[in-house]
Amino acid sequence: MAANLILTGATAIRPGAFIGQLLYEHLEFQLFPPLQGDQRPCVVLKVNLENIKRSGGESEPKEFVFREDDMLIYDPLIPIMGLTFADGVFINEFKDPEEIYELVVLLNSDRLRLHWKEEWYRRPVFRGVEDSEEGIQIVLDKALKYQKERGHLIRLGRSIGLAKILEWYDLRRGLDKKLNGEPIQETTIETLLTKMFMQKLLLLKKEIRL
Repeated sequence: MAANLILTGATAIRPGAFIGQLLYEHLEFQLFPPLQGDQRPCVVLKVNLENIKRSGGESEPKEFVFREDDMLIYDPLIPIMGLTFADGVFINEFKDPEEIYELVVLLNSDRLRLHWKEEWYRRPVFRGVEDSEEGIQIVLDKALKYQKERGHLIRLGRSIGLAKILEWYDLRRGLDKKLNGEPIQETTIETLLTKMFMQKLLLLKKEIRL
């Protein structure tokens, strides 16, 4: 759920565009040359969302690019990279993230793209589980259901003492209001969650695209 919280908070996009919809083909890690004074390459995560509904009901794909964040709680690269290693999706068969940071971007190239294994491109990033003879297992081709993740969020809200049922759209509405400069009462859930993602709103307003 951490990755869904960060992505939803950082983009202010309809939660359903992530939950149950995000495939590995929508994600890509890219490496750029080190910044001046650094030795390690800059790693970014490119997210291509296809299921973004406009007011007229039509889909409008959007792309977002996330760089590493000093505040780890806001950094989507960490949970997404963790999932990629758990699934073993890299075609290069990396053993750990350190091997990625040891890669070198050639002088005649502006970036280095990391590719998935072919069989993983159409598989969901967030997947459901099912019972088996070996116990509960993650299903390769079964996407995590929105209602299932909603239940996880509701339990999270209760665990932190919220009286109101916490919904994904509380986060989206709060971020939309903050992004558009609309006033928000300090007692609302929208304000509580919006404060967690204020730094990411700056990236959204800049509309960073690679």
